[in-house]
Amino acid sequence: MSKRKKRSRSAAARRKKRLATQQRTAVQQTQTAPVAPKEKGQSRGRQSRQAAAKVDFASEYHYVINDLKRLALTALAMFATLITLALVLR
Repeated sequence: MSKRKKRSRSAAARRKKRLATQQRTAVQQTQTAPVAPKEKGQSRGRQSRQAAAKVDFASEYHYVINDLKRLALTALAMFATLITLALVLR
């Protein structure tokens, strides 16, 4: 048997093994944990609103305001440059 055939057979065996592992992983990922029962009288939408109300976005995203200010300043500078160039190049 030549080396080429040996390599192709071993490569095929590795592919087969990898495919079997991927299939097992996919099956394990699709199996979910049991879901806790809902409280009476609460819909899914109400539960999500309650969860969202608990998050304090001001403290979580305090750095975003500075980024937005910097972005606005950069955009203003670019527009001013465009207007200046339009007037000069006429």
